[in-house]
Amino acid sequence: MELTEPTASAREALVLPVPGHDAGENDAVRSRAFQFPYETAYRIQLDLMTAVFQAVEHGQVGVFESPTGTGKTLSLLCSALSWLRMHRQRHIWGQRAAVTADSQDAEPEWVLAHEEAKQREAIEAYETELRERLQRARSTRTHVPATQKRARREKDTLSDDEFLVNDYHDAQDSFLSAEVRAMMHTYESQWSAPNIGDDETRPKIFYASRTHSQLVQLVHEVKRTPYGQGDEPVRCVSLGSRKQMCIHHDVRRIGALFGTEAMNERCLELMEGKKGKRCPYLPAQSDPVGRAEMDTYRDHALSHVQDMEDLVQLGKDMHMCPYFGTRHSARHAELVTLPYNLLLLRDAREALHLTLDGSVVIIDEAHNLIDTLLATYAAELTQAQIEQAVQQVEMYLRRFSMRLRGTNEEQVRILQVLLRALQGLCVELTESETFSLPDFMSRLGGSVDQINLVRLERWLKDTRIARKMGGYADKVWLETHAAPAHRAVAMHALEAFLLALCNRAKNGRVLVTVDKMQGVRFKYLLLDPRDAFEPIVSSARAIILAGGTMEPMSDFEQLVPRDRFTTFSCGHIVPSSHVMGAVVPLGPKGQTLEFTHASWQQPAMLDELTSAGEVTWTGCGTLAGGDGWLAARLRGSQVHDPIAYGAGRWARPTNHAGGVEGGRVAAGVGRVVLVVGQVVGHAGLGVVRPAAAEVLEVDHLAGHRLDDVRAGDEH
Repeated sequence: MELTEPTASAREALVLPVPGHDAGENDAVRSRAFQFPYETAYRIQLDLMTAVFQAVEHGQVGVFESPTGTGKTLSLLCSALSWLRMHRQRHIWGQRAAVTADSQDAEPEWVLAHEEAKQREAIEAYETELRERLQRARSTRTHVPATQKRARREKDTLSDDEFLVNDYHDAQDSFLSAEVRAMMHTYESQWSAPNIGDDETRPKIFYASRTHSQLVQLVHEVKRTPYGQGDEPVRCVSLGSRKQMCIHHDVRRIGALFGTEAMNERCLELMEGKKGKRCPYLPAQSDPVGRAEMDTYRDHALSHVQDMEDLVQLGKDMHMCPYFGTRHSARHAELVTLPYNLLLLRDAREALHLTLDGSVVIIDEAHNLIDTLLATYAAELTQAQIEQAVQQVEMYLRRFSMRLRGTNEEQVRILQVLLRALQGLCVELTESETFSLPDFMSRLGGSVDQINLVRLERWLKDTRIARKMGGYADKVWLETHAAPAHRAVAMHALEAFLLALCNRAKNGRVLVTVDKMQGVRFKYLLLDPRDAFEPIVSSARAIILAGGTMEPMSDFEQLVPRDRFTTFSCGHIVPSSHVMGAVVPLGPKGQTLEFTHASWQQPAMLDELTSAGEVTWTGCGTLAGGDGWLAARLRGSQVHDPIAYGAGRWARPTNHAGGVEGGRVAAGVGRVVLVVGQVVGHAGLGVVRPAAAEVLEVDHLAGHRLDDVRAGDEH
């Protein structure tokens, strides 16, 4: 999409118009302006795309509700990518406004013009070089070069020195003011050669969803749009976990046997060349050849729109780690898809070097966002893990106490004091309790409440001491045992728990559970998700929270500044006058309607449901085309897509929404939807919840007592 040279007034305002804003009621023109993949989008899709575009342009945090089956994902993509392409053009010719806005002093016109020209040239040079590299990658796509297999270094034993923590100075340059350090950083950065590897594409679109399968489906939706096709498709990359993307057989085997933490530990060991072996799929970043290999993977990953499975296969073809290759590629992507935890967890964003500044964040299926935030920042520590961590710290001190210096020795001793206090508290507690954070630290006794947890946690993270202590404990264990115990898990649990204790005192509680069989369990619970979400709100240009059912929307207002909050709802398609509720315990043939997972797909139950649909319209005559149940099982049934009977069968020739549910009643055909499900009482919660509903569709010729459902009605 090209944006024409703006007028003088547009240059001053630099506000992007909504695509197709001058098309009036011509939905086809508006659809083409948004690059919608069909000739004409439906009105609710156009309304959603318009609202999303305006929210992004004005830097808002919006809650968008669009019922399942209305093409929500496709509408979100088209509107966000339309804004990004238009913004790219504005970014080229609109630099002066940004410079003026950031300038504290009134600069002469020639200074502003010079700065604008420099920024424009830098952006154009970066984009030109990247486009040329991607074009070369597209031309060689059929024969992807495999990188040379890196040789492994074999050693018989692992030295203890590899577990000794490096010297650490947490107050480096503390005598310098923040202004002086910033000036030094600016001065030093001028000497670094401009390289595409040092730049980053900004802004981006970060699209987060709940599961990897949903992200795969999302990428398929991108491919359907013009943005995913053509000579220069959108630069898209998917981020995933090691479980999804690692291609190292040994690491995957350990993950299957011992879990994710053990998998991560083994990967980190191979990255550092521990035990005499280095991962053959990961080149050394300090090696120019290794950096070139990683850049080659990035070029091929971004040259076409590819889902996670494609990126993993690309890594296998190139003998390159797709887990780290996609992270390297994300710096230069325009669209980054990722699961919730990689976006919401602060440590995960830092580990990935994700920069949200000025970018657009879209969170799909966001109805459970608050619950996800609370669960993500919860932390648990058991008595068994505390005992194991105490043993590891004491073992580490016995071996390295004479070689630890300065901050390292101080913090290891503090960690030992804290662990002993937790150990003593486990003995004292006789019943379950709940503590505020200050009360919990005070209950630990002694001088523990004077410990600087923020400083301790930063030291743990910077030195990676948990891995070193756990690795040394594993080495000692292997001297007398055949298989590793992966003892670093206890130290990681301790580190996560200490990080949680660094949150604001009013925002969390520590729940202590005492069990005679399993011992004491400490669990940190986050009560207020605002602090956890605030870094995303303050960094991102706009945030789109989308879902099928987002009520009550007021719950999300607490997460964002009120002046940035906006809402939009497509409304539900079924009018209230068309809905009737009834309790039906038995079917027409006398069978109990029990819709458990084991029974609902049984032939007898399906026959009972079909009979129920027929009995509903007793006296209406023979059903055209036979059982409507068969029509309901046709994939491609979409909201707003016509359903018709002809040539002896039911058909839905178009598929606008991209899902599998819904449909529009065609001319001459009426529609009734029977939503059936079992009401289940949950004794533990004391509430009543509906089970997963099953939908039975029965189609009839119009005019047979269909007073409420007429041809053309939407459902």
